[in-house]
Amino acid sequence: MQSFTTLKENLKDRVNSQRVGTLSKVYVWSICLEPLLFFLIKNPLIGLSPNISRYLQTIVLLVLASRFFLRTYISRAPNLFAPQYRMLSYYIIFTVFSGLYGIHSGAYTVRYLSLSETIDVSVIRPLTEYIIALYYFLYFVVLPRYLLNSPVKLNYFFKIFKTTFYFSLFIGFVDLILVLNSTNNFYEGIPRHISDMVRPGSRFHGIAGEPRDAFVYLILGIGILSLKDLWRNERKLTKITIGLIVLAALLTQSASGFIGLLFSSALLLIFYLKRVPPNKVFPVIILSISLILTSFIGAINSSRVMLYYDAFLEVFETLSAGYKVTSILKVTMNNIYPMW
Repeated sequence: MQSFTTLKENLKDRVNSQRVGTLSKVYVWSICLEPLLFFLIKNPLIGLSPNISRYLQTIVLLVLASRFFLRTYISRAPNLFAPQYRMLSYYIIFTVFSGLYGIHSGAYTVRYLSLSETIDVSVIRPLTEYIIALYYFLYFVVLPRYLLNSPVKLNYFFKIFKTTFYFSLFIGFVDLILVLNSTNNFYEGIPRHISDMVRPGSRFHGIAGEPRDAFVYLILGIGILSLKDLWRNERKLTKITIGLIVLAALLTQSASGFIGLLFSSALLLIFYLKRVPPNKVFPVIILSISLILTSFIGAINSSRVMLYYDAFLEVFETLSAGYKVTSILKVTMNNIYPMW
């Protein structure tokens, strides 16, 4: 909190009349469109999703390269082990060493897969994940220091994020209501991606791609909008709005989302309970328990989530026996293989 307050004060000392440059605007739009996976233009190739956001990011990087970015800002190059970057840097280093150990020990080898599939799981997918993690770190964590370095630019970012987020939330509710009230599948809903036109059915997703992606986007929205209120010293994110966002998250019926909410609620309770003033300990505990119970009740009342639960109970036994996974989890095996 102290470091954020210091950053806020330093930025507000600068000239508020500064214009938002074209490059900073393109950068903001590339960030805000990143989670809106409806705009996926064609199917991903080895984990890379060519969407509108990616093209904007490419423009930003090309402009920076044309300006000899590294040479111009070499004296201001960030220390990747500074307090604000340190934990992410340690994480990336840890993943590299753990990946090398995994290759050395043969942990990525899956017996029943073909050679091409084994190479994809053992080599291509892990390497791609390392590249993506490093790219995200540099583009979304480091670059804002240079491209969002004034109050007016930060305000522009919050403005665009708020607009795109609420638009997706509104469209998501309208879409779900129309799907639920459609007779004979007359209206099948907004597709998850432009590229494949697959409809997720009667599940909330807005324009954030698949429902599981929409769940993450909705939780991100609460965080960014809370940060906006903190930055502007206002209270625009009301309890009613938070309730609508949480409702939308539950309506995604995302199994991974419910699991993530359970774990994150428990972790937040563990890490932050000791920092809470004594007079607010009880309300925080009640809130955390409410989140956990809400996630649990939402999960057990979702037939789709329970299908994933039943399949998950069998997946590791199936892998141990050397059989191919054919359950509902077969579409998410690329995320389960690393755990296995």
